[in-house]
Amino acid sequence: MSLALCYNKAKDNLYIGSSSSPFALFRSHDEKGYNHNRPQFSIPETNFCIKIESNFSYGNTAYLRASIWYNDEPLLNFHNWWDCLNYNLSYFKVNPTSQNWEELFNQIINVYNHKDSWYCTEIHNELKPLYDALSHPEKITVRKYPWLPPQTDWKEPLSVLHLARKSHELLNELEAQKLSEIPVFKDILISIFTKVIPLIPTAYTQVLQEKPKDEHKTITYTKYFEKYFDTIYTYFKRTNQLPLFFSNL
Repeated sequence: MSLALCYNKAKDNLYIGSSSSPFALFRSHDEKGYNHNRPQFSIPETNFCIKIESNFSYGNTAYLRASIWYNDEPLLNFHNWWDCLNYNLSYFKVNPTSQNWEELFNQIINVYNHKDSWYCTEIHNELKPLYDALSHPEKITVRKYPWLPPQTDWKEPLSVLHLARKSHELLNELEAQKLSEIPVFKDILISIFTKVIPLIPTAYTQVLQEKPKDEHKTITYTKYFEKYFDTIYTYFKRTNQLPLFFSNL
């Protein structure tokens, strides 16, 4: 049976119902490709907007995802982010098959029900694991996609490179969405960066000392370490916090 994302305005209730429901906002489907994707839509008489996109049966380019805004501000998705290789904070994504509409709809419903406290909750529940991992970077477990179980153990210096990349991604996304100066995000950025700063030079030196047979890998690792280190330095300089940067080296 086809499902629908439904909204009952009288009860302010966003829920999963039948595609034949008069309250349906968006109906599931199993059409291939992306040409049929609908435009962004709003929940009636709210400032909550959703854009749902699908692209089934297209290999590595397949997707089933939603973008969400509240009061014209994008709501980012940090769940299963820090330990995932292929991720975009702008999307709420599920395994791209037509059997997973219910999972995607449930994610949207969860965001709607917590929209007023979304970022406070996400920072505590989803960004804190990244902060904690930076205390023990000697070995972390990563996954390829957010719907897969953790399956790859990474040791230093590769684990530090991964954590530095995630810190870099976080800053770039927050700045792109004009969220980096919001106090709650500014505080978490500083706390994460102060943990990353001393890890990068140590891991950088380790890469050079190991001198792996693959010279290209060495060059790649050092290039990215330099990039992420520069990103953090530039952030502290721009926010007039260079003493904090140097005190953590």
